[in-house]
Amino acid sequence: MALTACAIVAGNKFDGYLSSTATGPPVAHAFNAVLPGPCYYFHPHPYQPDADQTSPSPPCACSSPSPYPIYPTFKDWPFPHDDLPPWWPEIPPGTFQTRSGAISGISSRVRARDESCRITGSSEEIEVPHVIPVKEATWFAQNDMSRYSYDNFSIDNSANLFVLREDMHTAYDNFRWTIAPKTPPAASEPKWYFVYLDRTEEMGSQYHNVEMRPMLGVRSEYLLAGFARAIFYLLLPFLNNCAPKWLIGTSVDSEDPAGKEVSGIVAAEVFRLPGTRGGRTSPKKDQSPKRQRTDDASEACNDSAPNGNTPSGPEPGSKRSRLLPNDDHDDPPPPYNDSAQPSKRNRAEEQDKDGEYVDTNENFGRMIGWHSWE
Repeated sequence: MALTACAIVAGNKFDGYLSSTATGPPVAHAFNAVLPGPCYYFHPHPYQPDADQTSPSPPCACSSPSPYPIYPTFKDWPFPHDDLPPWWPEIPPGTFQTRSGAISGISSRVRARDESCRITGSSEEIEVPHVIPVKEATWFAQNDMSRYSYDNFSIDNSANLFVLREDMHTAYDNFRWTIAPKTPPAASEPKWYFVYLDRTEEMGSQYHNVEMRPMLGVRSEYLLAGFARAIFYLLLPFLNNCAPKWLIGTSVDSEDPAGKEVSGIVAAEVFRLPGTRGGRTSPKKDQSPKRQRTDDASEACNDSAPNGNTPSGPEPGSKRSRLLPNDDHDDPPPPYNDSAQPSKRNRAEEQDKDGEYVDTNENFGRMIGWHSWE
């Protein structure tokens, strides 16, 4: 998972590798193994054993000898058509056979296809969310993702829908978990697994690393995009530290493959975290909100450690409220409580031409923490 995440952020460099030092060889570990070290370096190119490896840097060095650009947000990221990770499995097409004959409406057909929540197996309080949410319809169209649909050319196609229990749907919308392939010890092919991305007292401890129920009919390309969307959300703390960064994409007005260097102050302003001094204080008298945010971002970086790489604020591992960049909401909703009983969410609903429910995925805020992934 770590290799897939790094490759996506670096521009789909799936032939790259991880090392424990900036110039070291690839780390030797099983594909599904937990990485035990404190940090790793991603190299966006195949390993060259004859290259100079005589001067390895100390672990977790703060600078790279050859910086490369990364995509900062999901909206900037181009989908890797015809170049998926070699380890990303395909899913056979599903069928819509039902006991009662033909069923009209895509949501009803998906319910009949899956029958129950793809994680818990529950058939009560179930909903039909999108793998790539409706909020990303622009990205969906720009990246020609309709080519993977089985039944229509919109984001509301059956290959982009699956059945979840209501609380699992809420947690998925809030980036608390994602789906990723892993190969069980006794299996020859990878399976799809529930991967929890946040600290938890209940949901993650109960379902983390649990194999998903059959995902027949859902396209693996959409699952890759859903995985990438969760990874870019977790990238926000990095974008908000005060170190300069090499970025590429429309968010920073750079389509050059080499990217461009963006100062920590500018990055913190463009990709600001709600709750930081750039996004919550009222503007000073005779000062515009934009100028206030920029001044506060500059002040936050000036308050950072002498090397300029560690911003002031909570230590790594502490929890902080975060939203996706450019989100229309002013304040995040309360933290999701996975121990509470499921309750109906106050969400906007739309009706398509068949009168079926379409999820608008408006609820983005949540509390996130950091822990090791498998």
